[in-house]
Amino acid sequence: MSLHAAIKSHLLHHSKVALLVDDRVYHMTVLSTRAPKRPYIVFQVISQDRWRHMSNTCGVVDTEVQINIYADKHEGADAAGKQIGAYTVAEEVRKSLDHLNHRTIGRAPDSLTVNAAFLNNSFADYTVDPDGREWGAFRVVQEWRIVHEESLPVLAV
Repeated sequence: MSLHAAIKSHLLHHSKVALLVDDRVYHMTVLSTRAPKRPYIVFQVISQDRWRHMSNTCGVVDTEVQINIYADKHEGADAAGKQIGAYTVAEEVRKSLDHLNHRTIGRAPDSLTVNAAFLNNSFADYTVDPDGREWGAFRVVQEWRIVHEESLPVLAV
């Protein structure tokens, strides 16, 4: 199974993350003409290093993943639980993934066993809508290192 599908499934089905963002988890881009209701998550794979054994891959992939959390405010939530902040969502994402060791993420058929997951870095900023029609968004960026297995290639002889 692909890491992309497993991450999306994991975030959509992790109860505390899903409670905050509902179904607003996107791979690489938001597929709509307008940004969705905030908060929402956009993630992408930055790089993948395949471990090698002698002259072939050994089926272990060291992947760098960037997770971006967008919200209308930087932290907290109002009394009604609305306007959830980017830091609030980021903390739940961190707790759902950080230091997973030999655990399955996502739900079948979009599941994958992760050997290790570590949050390497995070930072926050404020993004401005490029066309100026809407207010910008607070964003928390998380940079993850996720080590997982993949099927080995079949070599033709």
